[in-house]
Amino acid sequence: MAAVIVYPPADEGGRRVQVGGKILGRAFRVLDIAASLADLIDWRGGGPAIWT
Repeated sequence: MAAVIVYPPADEGGRRVQVGGKILGRAFRVLDIAASLADLIDWRGGGPAIWT
C-alpha cells in the first residue's frame, strides 16, 4: 500500500488525500498536497532549503 494516496476528483470538487492510512483532507491543486505533506516531515539540522 502506498504511503500517500490521492483519490480521484470528487463530484463536489477537489481530491481526498490520505497519508499513512489517515485522511488529511481535500486538495484542490498540487500545491495543497505539498503543503499537507510538509507537516509530516521532521527536518533536522535545518529546513528544506539547507542541503550543504
